[in-house]
Amino acid sequence: MAYLLKCPSCQQEGLDPRYSPSPCLHCGKQFSMIGFCPVCHSQLLKMQCCSVGFFCNTCNELVSKKQARFTITPCDD
Repeated sequence: MAYLLKCPSCQQEGLDPRYSPSPCLHCGKQFSMIGFCPVCHSQLLKMQCCSVGFFCNTCNELVSKKQARFTITPCDD
C-alpha cells in the first residue's frame, strides 16, 4: 500500500507524495507537494528507479518519502 499524506482540505490520508500535483483520493482537490530534507531542510530531488524516493544534494543521501517533510499547497483551478 502506498504511503499517503494527510489532505489539508478534508484531513484524510489521501495525497500520494510520489506525484505532484496530486489529487486527494477522498475529496478530489488537487495539491502540489514539495519535499524537504529532514536533516538540512534543503529541497529534495525526486528519484525514480525501482521505487520512488528522494535525494538530498546537500547531505548526499537518499531520503524516504516517510522521512521527507512536505509543503502542501492547493493548485489553482
